[in-house]
Amino acid sequence: MKLAPTGRRSRTHEDQQSMSRRTDLQSILIVGSGRIVIGQADEFDYSGKQAVRVLPEKAAAWCWLTASRDDTFAALRSLVTEPVRNDVELAPGSPSLDDRPQMSSKRKMRRRSQAAAQALEIVYGPMDLSWHSRLSPETREAMPGLHALLHDDPRAAVTELRAWIEREPLPMFFNWLSGAYSALGDVPSVEDTVRENYRRNPQYLFARVNYAELCLRDGDLDGALEALGGGLDIRALLGGRKRVHVSELTAYFYAVGLYHIKAGDPAAAEHVYGILKNVAPDEPPTEELRRRLHPRLRDLLVTWRRRR
Repeated sequence: MKLAPTGRRSRTHEDQQSMSRRTDLQSILIVGSGRIVIGQADEFDYSGKQAVRVLPEKAAAWCWLTASRDDTFAALRSLVTEPVRNDVELAPGSPSLDDRPQMSSKRKMRRRSQAAAQALEIVYGPMDLSWHSRLSPETREAMPGLHALLHDDPRAAVTELRAWIEREPLPMFFNWLSGAYSALGDVPSVEDTVRENYRRNPQYLFARVNYAELCLRDGDLDGALEALGGGLDIRALLGGRKRVHVSELTAYFYAVGLYHIKAGDPAAAEHVYGILKNVAPDEPPTEELRRRLHPRLRDLLVTWRRRR
């Protein structure tokens, strides 16, 4: 007899095979556990599914008592084999085993978001920007200085960036210009720049994200959803790219989480926050979404001081 590390005997597959089978049971009632919390393995009655998986092999009649949810029912449909299907009796009002339950649009959006994060290659270091080589040598030489000026002297950066936009209206220059205006507290200029960037460069992901956040602030959910893509799938906005920088991913998913909060779907926002915690736990957008979902006392005090 082998002992487990705790001192209790561990059950082996030989033990399970030698257990006697009860023959006095006419039927078995399975009381389902209910749905598992979103994001934790399968989103259906997991214990009920495992019981149903085993019982037909034992040739016992069984009754599964569980919530009438489409996803739980889909799990049952996937388990019932053809020879047994004819003997399955459903409660009144239950859909047919052959009916495919319709997934809600909200759940479709959540699944697309998770699939996108899993399918893309996330780059945490410098990106290899092919478009950078197509810029003029003068522009490539000026970009590091312009970016440094944005942090060192936002007012001078506004003057320089506006001049460069007249010469070469790069989407990044608009993004930097809105950042310079923001550092100066010039909110109307920030809004104008964000709108202009989205109008001129709808293919630029940050232009879409910034415009979506602007729409959400103004309560325009339809405008935000259009900017983020109707399916809330970042892959549709990458132009076929399979590699995405972590700053792009976190900015996009933060805006998606904010959209779900404004739309009154905190569960979907929590799902997005879980994705961000998994791929970029230390990035500012992840922390900002956490503050919106789970504000701590310190967060509330900071917000109160800003509004005074």
